[in-house]
Amino acid sequence: MSNIKLTCAETPLYWPSSVPLESIEVCGSCGIKVTTPNPGSLKLLTRRQGNGVGDGVNVEEDFFLANADYRGQKYSIKEAIFHTPGLHIFPEQSAIYPAEYHIHMETLSAPHRSITLVIPVSHLVPEEPISRAYFAAMRQAPKADPHPTLEKLLTTLDSSVIQYQGPDLRSRIYDTSGAAVCSEKNERQFLMVLKPASIRASDLERIPREGSLSIDPRDLPAPGAEPKVKAISYDRLRKAAVLARPGLLYTKPDTAKAGGPNLRLLDGNELIDISGTPVTLKSLLESDKPETVTAIQSPGSQTMGARIVMALAMLVGFLFFDYLAAEYIWTGCIEASPALKGWSIYKWLFVLFIFMPVFFVSPEMLFIS
Repeated sequence: MSNIKLTCAETPLYWPSSVPLESIEVCGSCGIKVTTPNPGSLKLLTRRQGNGVGDGVNVEEDFFLANADYRGQKYSIKEAIFHTPGLHIFPEQSAIYPAEYHIHMETLSAPHRSITLVIPVSHLVPEEPISRAYFAAMRQAPKADPHPTLEKLLTTLDSSVIQYQGPDLRSRIYDTSGAAVCSEKNERQFLMVLKPASIRASDLERIPREGSLSIDPRDLPAPGAEPKVKAISYDRLRKAAVLARPGLLYTKPDTAKAGGPNLRLLDGNELIDISGTPVTLKSLLESDKPETVTAIQSPGSQTMGARIVMALAMLVGFLFFDYLAAEYIWTGCIEASPALKGWSIYKWLFVLFIFMPVFFVSPEMLFIS
């Protein structure tokens, strides 16, 4: 992990378009997993009470049981803030996102560290039901209807994460006088999720309005802070930023493997087994929907009884043929010729020679087309 820290003037981070993401060091052990057993109420609260400057609106999450695993330490969630519009410019983006959702966490034990998980939010990305349901549940007066947990929201993102160290962004707003509060002593690790979550445009407008607790536009969240240095050098950014891949450590649900069916021969026949259903090779090649073979027996499954029955049937046929041959062919041709008359003793051997193959040939082979 880099020890280079960005300053107040360089944060929030505006990622330069000249710095490709592929040039950043990749960390394979810097991912984070947030666990939230229960959904929070997602009640919206103003950040203007007391000395608050209105930098976004607070969201009540499940702070009691929620925790996170990051680089071998346990973290607890301390605060969740919805910022509209967003604060950072992400890689491959030319402007800030319509919103950002910040999850502020601290370690449960020494050494004490702080991290902020930054989730970009946009109504311009493809609709995703879970993330949209999560933001729709953010209310000034929450409904009792069940809604997704923060963990469920993060599971849908499946994203790499850009990480950098910098000063806390809370209580910092856009201020041309230079009086904005910023302390470089309060350092933390920022984890920028690269894939934006989906939100309805109506919720994007409603959340800051309900969270302001006022209908006066002056009470809406204040414009977010902007960096004074908006073009960090290539070398400095490469030393300060790390790309966590994988970034969000969640096990993906098992899905069926893409590709062709499971093909194998059954009992030596030209059969293919697809999910346990036998089909003929011919039907598979000629039709998009293979014909199911309900009953095809293999040669090994033929019983001796079936062979005997077939042999007897053939014997009757051969005896009938032998009778005709003996009466009309053998007697009229063979025995009538002085040169061939001596062959008459071999007549039954000739019949037996014709008949014997039935004991060695599978009956179904006689009907192959």
